[in-house]
Amino acid sequence: MPKNSGKSRQRKQKPITIDVGGKTYTFAGIVETRSQVKLIPFTVESYVRDVISGEIDRDTLIQREPDQWSTYTKSMLIYAMLMDRQIGNILIAKGRDESKNYEIDSLIDGLQRTTAIVGYVNGEFSLSKKIPAINCRFKDEEENSIEVPYEIGGKKFDKLPSVLQKSLLRYRLTVYEYVDFEDEELDEIVKCVNSGKSPTVYQKMRFTLGSDNMRMLQPLCDSTLWEDIPNVKAKNDSILACVIRTAMLNTRYAFNNLGAGQMNEFVSHFGENVTLSKIRETGELIEQLAEIKCGMSDDDIEIFSGCSIPHIVMNLKRYNSIGENSVSYGEFLHDFFLSDEYQKFCDTEETGSGGSQYSLENVSERQAIIDDYLDSYFENSENTEGEGDDRKGTETTSGRTENSYSGRDGTNGGTDRTGAYDDISMQGYIGAYGQTPENFEFGENYPAQILYRDVSAPRTST
Repeated sequence: MPKNSGKSRQRKQKPITIDVGGKTYTFAGIVETRSQVKLIPFTVESYVRDVISGEIDRDTLIQREPDQWSTYTKSMLIYAMLMDRQIGNILIAKGRDESKNYEIDSLIDGLQRTTAIVGYVNGEFSLSKKIPAINCRFKDEEENSIEVPYEIGGKKFDKLPSVLQKSLLRYRLTVYEYVDFEDEELDEIVKCVNSGKSPTVYQKMRFTLGSDNMRMLQPLCDSTLWEDIPNVKAKNDSILACVIRTAMLNTRYAFNNLGAGQMNEFVSHFGENVTLSKIRETGELIEQLAEIKCGMSDDDIEIFSGCSIPHIVMNLKRYNSIGENSVSYGEFLHDFFLSDEYQKFCDTEETGSGGSQYSLENVSERQAIIDDYLDSYFENSENTEGEGDDRKGTETTSGRTENSYSGRDGTNGGTDRTGAYDDISMQGYIGAYGQTPENFEFGENYPAQILYRDVSAPRTST
């Protein structure tokens, strides 16, 4: 009898074949593509230099916002590097020649680590005093050495001993570069490598929107309107949430509420739900309100909130549609904030932090309250016209009057513009008009950079 070798024999797999044109072809392997992934040698010193100079863009549009980590977490990363421990791979990507979203090396994984490393080397924070001491060797005049724990907590980079500074700058990072991938492929890679980091419901919207849509929406998020608004921060993408809610109100989208679930449903079909002209109009209204806000008192500005701003923007659109009047919108808002109706408006904000706050009933009631107050306000102001008040509007920082704001076509900014492209969705735009969004003409009152973000400009962080 033959001896049992103890090894199980692997059954030979049947060849995989296909028939094409009467011939049989056997599977031979994967076709090589122009796309590739390369290991790039970087020290901390060279990596920080390339990030600061802009050679590496850390502002990838669908990434989470930077600086999400606590000081302690950032400090422990620096501690690990000083101890010469691995901190994981950093991924960058550069698209093809025709790329619009990955024109230069763009950071697609490792944003928080990069923010911590660059920030520490630049002296932006001190190490947490809670991190462990580092065992260091000290020598006396006779070259006798001892090992003593050395406290680095509380120290900025320039306060570290030069030996530790050099050790950190010479630390070798593991950086992989994705080269010659299509933009859509790189967006999917960003989603994949960030899928285990538990982004917030608002941050998930960046992934769903993708780079092309975020390139249009990011300028709206970068507006000065959001500065000093309580609990509306770029860090957790609550600014993006405000922009999306405003867009939902400014379109014919049949929403059931303005909660997170409905917003994600809205952005999952963004190209079908929002026209290019509506994005432009929403951007104009946000910028107009930002200019008005500059002339308001601190007390009035403190009243702005993430919940109220979308309604105020839509009310401003209504104000614009009324036409010439003797009262600036800033004056109207001041009067509204002092009214009993405003208290009713607030009552619908305070009914809950989630679903009930953004229920269809409360959303509709808030908009009705401020819109009805605007209508009655102008009825009262018309009755008092001719009594010596010949104001033509308050001039804003751009020299434009708040009550005669005009759109690109010369109509009031609040009216629905009837350009040839108004009802064309972004998905059907190229096929219908033969123009890509990149070469779309907006006219002098709405420059292209308002709709499409310059990738070299840093994202606003508040």
